[in-house]
Amino acid sequence: MSPLPARGEVWWCAPPDIGRRPVVVLSRDAAIPRLRRALVAP
Repeated sequence: MSPLPARGEVWWCAPPDIGRRPVVVLSRDAAIPRLRRALVAP
């Protein structure tokens, strides 16, 4: 298993104002390691 998320995967996220919830990764796989961030959607 990769330590980095991949596009389309579901990960758990814990934003301070919302709490723990599942999110889907929307960022392109090539961009995630370069930016060290990922765009996600609930």
